[in-house]
Amino acid sequence: MNLKFAEGIEYYTGGGIMGDFKRRLLLILAVLTLGTIGFLTPYVPLKVVFVFFAIACTGYIVKEYTGKWIEFLILSVLLFLIPMANVETFRYMAETKDSNVFVNTVENIIESFTGSEGSKIYYHPDTKVESRENVVIDVDGGVDIVVGKGNIIEFPSQLKTSVKNGTLEIKGGTKNSIYKVLVGGDMIRSLEISSLSVKLKSELENSLEHLSIDSVDTKLSGSIKSDYAEFDSTGFDLDGNISVNELVINSVGVNINGNVSSNRINIDSVGLNLNIVLSNCSLFEAFTTGANGKITYAGGKNLRLSINSTGGKIIFKNDSDSSVSIQAEGVKVVRE
Repeated sequence: MNLKFAEGIEYYTGGGIMGDFKRRLLLILAVLTLGTIGFLTPYVPLKVVFVFFAIACTGYIVKEYTGKWIEFLILSVLLFLIPMANVETFRYMAETKDSNVFVNTVENIIESFTGSEGSKIYYHPDTKVESRENVVIDVDGGVDIVVGKGNIIEFPSQLKTSVKNGTLEIKGGTKNSIYKVLVGGDMIRSLEISSLSVKLKSELENSLEHLSIDSVDTKLSGSIKSDYAEFDSTGFDLDGNISVNELVINSVGVNINGNVSSNRINIDSVGLNLNIVLSNCSLFEAFTTGANGKITYAGGKNLRLSINSTGGKIIFKNDSDSSVSIQAEGVKVVRE
């Protein structure tokens, strides 16, 4: 029996119906074998390769019924292979013993999305406005903010300001730019920042009532004080001191290095890397895929530490007389 696959090209089955049956049977066995090997393989890149070939074999089997082999393969890759590869890769990186691998990977992804600082246009402040109790900074590009003493806010003239219901709004910008903003925070009670990337350094001695940042890339330094602080980001990096009553962090990658004083802390992330001195905390909750680092508790309140993860290692040291209860799931917590 001769089958014509393309003009001028023929393939001889050598067995008619039985030849087709054997060929499909072998392909089915190949799919099952590849699927089993892919399921048992712990190495993520190899797992993805096996899945790809399993999809290819499956598509070849059903192509005579669908009539759309190429469309089937593309659809399979878009709907299954790429999402699975991303999930497995994130899980693999988050569960590695060196959590910096995951954090650095997240930072590289963010930089490829937002662009490096060297490739952006940097605008310096040349305009001043009097501050208000409530300040909203909503910029399309990146912002480099320094909060210090005073009641004047300095910003580039490329940004526009308006006052609505007692709230000062600073808006505008373009995605390929970074805007330097100097904030005199003596009278500010609420500060909301929304931008593609946020670099915030606080030199403010008094405390805010509300601080919120919504950004792809958030980097904090200095001394931050607020009654309530919430951060929604893809990459979150804190290198400094933060003192808040309630701290909420939602981010893919979280890296905290410094002193943290907070009554309640809630962290929801994929990768979590900690090197902190914790104080005045009654509840520390973390829901993450991979958690690593060290927590030194300086006391102030009885602490309940709850970490829910699928892997990682946390070293915990209690340098106080405060009572500490630890609930850990999926992560190894070692007391020093």
